[in-house]
Amino acid sequence: MHRLFSPLNIEPIKQMSEQVQLHSEGVSLAIPGFRDISGVRLSYADHGNRLFNTDDLRLASAVHQLFCHIQKFRDAFADGVHEERRRLARDLHDDVGARLLSLVYSATNERNEDLARETLGELRTVIHDLEIKSYSLVLILSELRMETAERCEHHNVILKWHQTDKIDEYLLEARQHANLKRILRETVTNALRHSSASNLEIDVMVEDRCLTLKISNDNVHFDANSPHKPGRGMRNISSRVEELGGSVEWLMDKASLLGGYTVRILIPLKGEITTDE
Repeated sequence: MHRLFSPLNIEPIKQMSEQVQLHSEGVSLAIPGFRDISGVRLSYADHGNRLFNTDDLRLASAVHQLFCHIQKFRDAFADGVHEERRRLARDLHDDVGARLLSLVYSATNERNEDLARETLGELRTVIHDLEIKSYSLVLILSELRMETAERCEHHNVILKWHQTDKIDEYLLEARQHANLKRILRETVTNALRHSSASNLEIDVMVEDRCLTLKISNDNVHFDANSPHKPGRGMRNISSRVEELGGSVEWLMDKASLLGGYTVRILIPLKGEITTDE
């Protein structure tokens, strides 16, 4: 509107009418808002050299209607995308989820049961990400703590979870949520499946908009002093941490907290912070 009419003054107004209106015999042009955009009043066209006229009224009305139609189109598109995501989530839950659950209960050995459970957990994360737009960091950590405790109990491993008492409530996007869960799951899987650990210790800290995770175990199946090539799990962890703009390192032997190895992960938190007053 500023480019169209070059008004001498533009000021926000409360919603008075759904139609563009001329006021004070052309001194001002009132344009209603839409959605979360407030209406405006334009005063004195062409830098104060003329009054607004009926041609200006028709032009402003056409532009306003155009933007209203664009907003309605965007809303309809977003609703359609959301509904399609919900439909896909339902199909995954009802079909694939049911099949995976059957595999969990019909597995003939512990390894196949673990794989089926992990795959089912990944599927549930995908389904949640399809249905929800943002996630609470506090709730995510609580869910991960419960899930990890169940997995450790299943493998007769003692879990010690240390977490900062007060953690600010960050809201994470779906992709951040998915990566964070998969990073911790893969790290825990490596400790449970590829080591002879009897203790697992996880330290969680949030400071200066950065999440720090330290996952330690007390034993590994290989000699920490001998060179080893990173497996697929380690590469997956590294790529997911990198996608989140963070860093990861593996600390072996004496550098580890429990004498086995420690995975230290730093992830910047770019999501919104909410506070309850």
